[in-house]
Amino acid sequence: MMSQENVEVVRRCLEFWANRDWSVAPESLDPSVEFDLSRRVFNPAVYRGIAEVEQVVSGADAAWDNFRVTTDDLIDAGDRVLAALTIKGKGRESGIDVSMQVFQVWTLGVAPYTHEKFKRNFRHNSFFIGRHTREAVNRGLADYTPIFLS
Repeated sequence: MMSQENVEVVRRCLEFWANRDWSVAPESLDPSVEFDLSRRVFNPAVYRGIAEVEQVVSGADAAWDNFRVTTDDLIDAGDRVLAALTIKGKGRESGIDVSMQVFQVWTLGVAPYTHEKFKRNFRHNSFFIGRHTREAVNRGLADYTPIFLS
């Protein structure tokens, strides 16, 4: 995939998340999308398919007033995209305003760093598992750290 195309894929995914426009989900998400949150302490579960992922997002929205994710910058890095984001919200019960800056590296396409030959050099740790990292996690060559976003 061309690097500018990667930036546009990430931009569409982040816009989808920010706008909560579920009508575009079929063109933005793979129908077999999976959020594995089974290792989290509260409400562990695996969410499969677009409808169940919508439940995850709705859960985050239920915990926050005015929860929003703003894309500050997207940097083209070939088969990777660096996303600088600002996440803001107000705790629904606490009333506390929260703002944090988050940086994500999105890998689109093959993830060669998960190959067994690199296991002595470094270890991949992912908050989200995609098609190109799932096998490495399943084989014990990479880690998956589930997170709760609310």
